[in-house]
Amino acid sequence: MSIDCRRLTAALVSLAVLWPAVATAGGMFLPGRGIRPLGRGGAFTAGADDPGAIAYNPAGLAEVRSTTALIDVGFVTQGIGYARVDSAGVRQPEVQNQGSPTPIPTLAIAVPVGDKLTLGVGLVAPSTSLPKYPADGAQRYSLVDLDGTIIFALEGAAALKLGEHVRIGAGLQLVVLNFASQVMMSACPGTTICAPEDRDFDSLSQVVVSSVMPSGNVGAQLVFDKIRAGVAAQLPVSVDSTGKVRARLPRAAFFDGARVVGEEGRVAFTLPAGLRFGIEARPRPSVRLEAEVDVELWSMHDKITIDTSKLAIENVKGVGTYQLAPIAIERHFEDVVALHLGAEVDLHPKATVRAGYAYEPSAVPSKYLQILSPDGDKHMIALGGSANLGKLRLDAVFAHVLQADREVTDSAALQINPIRPSTPVVVGNGTYRASANIFGLGAVYAF
Repeated sequence: MSIDCRRLTAALVSLAVLWPAVATAGGMFLPGRGIRPLGRGGAFTAGADDPGAIAYNPAGLAEVRSTTALIDVGFVTQGIGYARVDSAGVRQPEVQNQGSPTPIPTLAIAVPVGDKLTLGVGLVAPSTSLPKYPADGAQRYSLVDLDGTIIFALEGAAALKLGEHVRIGAGLQLVVLNFASQVMMSACPGTTICAPEDRDFDSLSQVVVSSVMPSGNVGAQLVFDKIRAGVAAQLPVSVDSTGKVRARLPRAAFFDGARVVGEEGRVAFTLPAGLRFGIEARPRPSVRLEAEVDVELWSMHDKITIDTSKLAIENVKGVGTYQLAPIAIERHFEDVVALHLGAEVDLHPKATVRAGYAYEPSAVPSKYLQILSPDGDKHMIALGGSANLGKLRLDAVFAHVLQADREVTDSAALQINPIRPSTPVVVGNGTYRASANIFGLGAVYAF
């Protein structure tokens, strides 16, 4: 075959630049992040008072009384199973996530400047996993693997004490995304030549998309001896990036003698804003109880637009040139309201225990669910604790996330096929099941 293997029908696979939107928007993210906040079930808006506040409520940095550094890392193991019902209505054998545990780091430092101002910088990442599935499995048109994907935010923040009871804070973020994905694309041009899922027309495609996007967060706290209230807002993230692709040429003879022009596609989408509201009770100095409600505005992620106007396939048998035009992928995610409950008790000056619970409904309607974002209603139970060793605090946590199974029979998630885009091939029907474990260790040192 004569197509340049560096490009490999880039016109076919360039549409795969849409996949970072699916992976970063929807079901990969789990409730809570950071070792101490996770031990409280993610309830850390009213009670945030160490460098970890930078990710939850930057106003909490104002409670840091001396220069304090935080470092922790959690590990996410996610069990996912998917039994797909293919486009012919036949249920296929279940495929399971084969990915390794994903490390989730948090690094932060808070520095008081005088009596009222505190500055902070940090690196935070979402609790997520990077699934991997067989390249020949029934799920291949949605995802093969996400190995090499990285997403995190670099943040600089400031918090200010306004009088005895009021704290305010704000942070500027740079959200860094390096998305690496393998997905099977179809190049079947018509039913007279091939079936919709003909493996001879499959093209295993690797997509790499890198982007740096600005965002930010703001927050406030009311602080009293026995009760605290907090509110925080996370701004949305807008992505508009080019993607580079590499792929394996379909083995079908249909593409003998063809030539690809162009190797770039451009994708645009929005990741949502969010709001946090929390109240923390401190009936004793050694006891903290927080209830938090999060509003996640996923309806901002309603579609993905993809510009492939620079791409074409020339010298296709019986056709000539395929010129690819911009398209829109409908997502129609929904706003959700999540609940977090957390408790923190000092059993001894050197020992603290934590427990938490979170409930987060799915933002992904069944019609748009697929294995790349296998989201469902989630319940999380977390246990954690600390050893307080003078200026050093050592943290640990374990959390289990149980997700409700979902059966999809009316999927609108379609196979990406730029050769035959007008013929729908459904790829999202079937049974989804998922659960996750998160465990981690951390340390906080006050200088």
